[in-house]
Amino acid sequence: NIYSTQIKFELFTILALRNPINEKKNIPSVIKMKNHKEIKYDSGTETLARFAKALGHPTRIKIIKYIEENSHGQISDLTKSLPLAQSTISRHIKELKDAGLLLATKESSKIFYSLNISNWQSAKALFNNLFR
Repeated sequence: NIYSTQIKFELFTILALRNPINEKKNIPSVIKMKNHKEIKYDSGTETLARFAKALGHPTRIKIIKYIEENSHGQISDLTKSLPLAQSTISRHIKELKDAGLLLATKESSKIFYSLNISNWQSAKALFNNLFR
């Protein structure tokens, strides 16, 4: 029906405009709303949303806490600490890494994850400014 087609088109428009490549280049995203008005987001808002989304799962918070307490971590360490499958932990690490909250360092065949301190400082500042 025509209503369903309109919703699918609007969803496609939103997904096409929220291109992850734009986020990495700090290009403001534009979202076209149902009433055809555009909302432009600055890079700070985009970054804050990316950090918040990455922190939006309790397992990711536990992973961050583990890495902070141990200065670094491997997926094998986390599987011993958390009762989750390696694939699940890997998926959560990928989300945190993609958001820029974790760094990966490869040493021979091992990958060590650590906090991206500069992005954590940015996240803290963005969250503090949100509630001012």
